[in-house]
Amino acid sequence: MAADISKNNSEEKLGFKRILPIFIIVLIDLLGLTVIIPLMPLYATKFQADAFTIGLLGATYPMFQFIGAPLLGCISDRYGRKPVLIVSQLSTFIGFLVLGFANALWILFLARLIDGISGANISTAQAAISDNTTAKTVPIVSGCSALPLGSA
Repeated sequence: MAADISKNNSEEKLGFKRILPIFIIVLIDLLGLTVIIPLMPLYATKFQADAFTIGLLGATYPMFQFIGAPLLGCISDRYGRKPVLIVSQLSTFIGFLVLGFANALWILFLARLIDGISGANISTAQAAISDNTTAKTVPIVSGCSALPLGSA
């Protein structure tokens, strides 16, 4: 009887050790995005980009995030959430490096493309969180999953 109670208590508790790395990945992605958005037009004008081109550059990230989310979802269903989150985080880092060393406008577009596809890991992170929750911990996770979004 006591074993059943302790088993139920452990099932009802949320494993923050398993979910915290996922929150950190989402936070890093969103912080990177919020730092880049206000600086991108200034960076693009360095390469003589007009207003329309700056708008296209700003739309590149969400457009490729829209394309990448189902792709990363299928890959994560096949190979697991953890490898996809790790590779997407490394890809975000590569996108930031490409952006930092860009010496032409097309390289800015390439950097935003790379970061957009890898930034689609938010849907994979949400799937990983839902994999680690039970019916009793869903309200806790729903509240906590907004933390990275609110702090970015």
